Amino acid sequence: MMTNAQLNVLFLRIAEELDIPDHLFEKAERSYQALGEYINNHCDCSVAVYTQGSFRLGTVIRPLSDEDEYDLDLVTEVTGVPLISPKDLKHKIGDILRESKRYSSMLEEKKRCWRIEYADEAQFHMDITPAKPVGETTSISVTNRSVNGDYSFTMVM
Repeated sequence: MMTNAQLNVLFLRIAEELDIPDHLFEKAERSYQALGEYINNHCDCSVAVYTQGSFRLGTVIRPLSDEDEYDLDLVTEVTGVPLISPKDLKHKIGDILRESKRYSSMLEEKKRCWRIEYADEAQFHMDITPAKPVGETTSISVTNRSVNGDYSFTMVM
């Protein structure tokens, strides 16, 4: 039977194996900060770009194989455009990314986000979800494209 100290060492080793390596975390962090700066410098409104999901929570888990990638989820919260439609908001961010020499060739539209697929050696992609604040709350509305191509907002708390 293992002692508590031995179990703690074992669990620590498992956690280290599952965690994202520091160099990849730092690379992803630099990439998302550069992306946020780029969007802010090319948008005619105020945009807060921040992580969500496992990167924000610090619970990133290593992909099962070397062929898989880390998924970096970002929100681009646009303020100062209260009457914008979901389609216009989604395409406002997409147009900014499409105009970039760096991001345009890596860009793909998904249901709720724009995906930037980095080269294989980067081992991650970024999903950029356009959003707008909901009134004076901490909730946001994110864009959503249905199967038939209609756009709507989905509120997230």
